[in-house]
Amino acid sequence: VVLMATGWRAAASYFPGHMAKATRDMLDRLARVDVVLEVRDARLPLTSAAGHLNTLLKSTGRSERRILIMNKADLVDRAQRDSIAAWCGNDTQLHFVSARQGHGIHEVLDAAVNLIKCKSPRLFADMAHRNQADAAKLSGSDPASGSAQQGGGAMPLIMM
Repeated sequence: VVLMATGWRAAASYFPGHMAKATRDMLDRLARVDVVLEVRDARLPLTSAAGHLNTLLKSTGRSERRILIMNKADLVDRAQRDSIAAWCGNDTQLHFVSARQGHGIHEVLDAAVNLIKCKSPRLFADMAHRNQADAAKLSGSDPASGSAQQGGGAMPLIMM
């Protein structure tokens, strides 16, 4: 019994420390993320969720940058999808996909790009400027701005 108690105590002290470090790392990353794609199993939408993700998103101001994806949508019926959508509410960007069959993937990518355009418009402005400069170089003319950005520009980061 003593060994079992010691073993449990050692396991208990290891796990929270490990989780605390992972949570700190996630907080640091979330503060720099443009879009969060949270993927859950449509058959188990509550139990397949990361329990503390909502709290982390709120603390980093990234709640409005989350897209909730219910994978394996081909394995649930329309009534279950409607129930999940009602539970999520209107303030959640919800997408049902089937990764195996490829259904809904393009819609999620479009939603992510649109969200980035809305929440981080500077990223697309920087990319448009680089594209214009690159096109001008290829055609042999000088860019209208006189200088093009060279590397190091911001690119969208999507954390999965």
